[in-house]
Amino acid sequence: MSWYDTIKAMPMTQLLTLLGAEMRGKRWTCPLCNAERTGKDKRPPLTVRGGDQLFFCNACQASGNTFDMVAHKAQNKSAAQCDWKDLAKWVTINIDKNQANNGPQMYSPRVVEPPKYPPQQEVEQLLKCCVRIGSVGGNELQPNDIYNAFRWLERRCIEPSKAPAMWFNPKADISWMTEVVSSSGTVTTWWPKAWLRQYPLVMPLYDGKGIPRSILGRAWTTRVKRKTTVPISFSTQNLFLANKLARSFMQNNSCPDTIWIVEGEIDYICASQEGLCVIGIRSGSIDGLAMLPWRAHQKVMIATDNDTAGDRYANDISLLISPAKPLRIKFNEQ
Repeated sequence: MSWYDTIKAMPMTQLLTLLGAEMRGKRWTCPLCNAERTGKDKRPPLTVRGGDQLFFCNACQASGNTFDMVAHKAQNKSAAQCDWKDLAKWVTINIDKNQANNGPQMYSPRVVEPPKYPPQQEVEQLLKCCVRIGSVGGNELQPNDIYNAFRWLERRCIEPSKAPAMWFNPKADISWMTEVVSSSGTVTTWWPKAWLRQYPLVMPLYDGKGIPRSILGRAWTTRVKRKTTVPISFSTQNLFLANKLARSFMQNNSCPDTIWIVEGEIDYICASQEGLCVIGIRSGSIDGLAMLPWRAHQKVMIATDNDTAGDRYANDISLLISPAKPLRIKFNEQ
């Protein structure tokens, strides 16, 4: 097996170990800058994500895939900037030849327990307690609720009839819901009754096959501690916001030429109402992108936040959607 195939097949955690990095908790020391912490943060600076394919160092700001890691180590450059002939020599000398010859079967990616989501039947049942945003729904929605909701939508230029979101019936009976123990030790349902009114705007979170596995709630007042919420005691890792066109793509029922990836629920709603195929990402979503059925002819418009973190996020996404063609989109901030 060639050095290229070896590095391509190698999990990031395996490469870090070979380069002398140490794992402490969920993070690693950095083999590039040798940092063991970042400023006042006592944790090691390097994180691994993207299904054990990507890294980012909070100390030296280096990031990328396994090729970028060895390129930075060998030549202090990204893989796109380095001399690949020299890189091949460095890998041959510094990476154990026995491991290179044995190929990918010898590497054992770290064992990660699959995310635990709310019971799927209960997620679907809770979604039945919702009505479309463009509908007043009946007696269960109070006039004041409707007025506040439409004012909130109007301020964000959201057309209710086109928005891929719903709102809760605040009087819905959810006594059937499974109880969990919160981080504070309180026994509660995984979606408390009070949240039906506190977080009335609701959007399903889908897995890579387009199946609703969880829920994102959004407040439209400032009277709550946080703007969004997700089920208590359950993960939302690898889950996305996805409109009808995006779910069809996830389910391999269609193959759109252009797909938009946006960050956050508001950008997701706004892009969706324009008739685009839109996937909305949030914290924990990015690893799941590698599981989607990308095709070489597709263009993926990556519209993450217009800042340094958004640029880094966009770079990570571009590495996970191969063979599709990534295009970074930056909107002018008003």
